[in-house]
Amino acid sequence: MSKKSPKNSLKIVIDLVPIFLYQVKELIYSLLLKMKK
Repeated sequence: MSKKSPKNSLKIVIDLVPIFLYQVKELIYSLLLKMKK
């Protein structure tokens, strides 16, 4: 990460967080389905 653009890296993080949360949610959901069976 470059020190001259902290705002840009923050924007990247904000863009990635929803994707990460979605992946985690899908993973937990599939695990729960496996446990039920």
